[in-house]
Amino acid sequence: MSEVTPEEVEAFKIKALPEIEKLAKHYKIQEPSAVEAYGHLVSMADQVEALSFAKCQHMIKMILMKNVDKLTHAEARIGFCLGLLRVKQKPFLSDPAIHTGRNEPCPCNSGAKFKNCCLDAAKKHNMERYTTQNSIPK
Repeated sequence: MSEVTPEEVEAFKIKALPEIEKLAKHYKIQEPSAVEAYGHLVSMADQVEALSFAKCQHMIKMILMKNVDKLTHAEARIGFCLGLLRVKQKPFLSDPAIHTGRNEPCPCNSGAKFKNCCLDAAKKHNMERYTTQNSIPK
């Protein structure tokens, strides 16, 4: 697998920026939240290409059509970034994540170590679970 050059990263940012701005405007959120959600969507799409706003909307709709209890952690993070999910008092990490070591890969498949990704969230929220806001149809 070849490394991505800085020029390719810059080209991706230029292509992705309008779609990120549309996400931010559509969901009435700040741009950092849209950037994080967009990054998760691209990683879930398993591609390096920038996603169109329509493709983002389709992926988000597919995520929201799942039962909240069946969402992966990565999918829940997208909903949380966009303000479509909120937190309630139940475990939000799968059982394998509870037994994940600090230096092992994070179970959300972000590629980062557990301690640098979801460990703080697990401690902070005391193993809570994301739920949909009232405005989202079940």
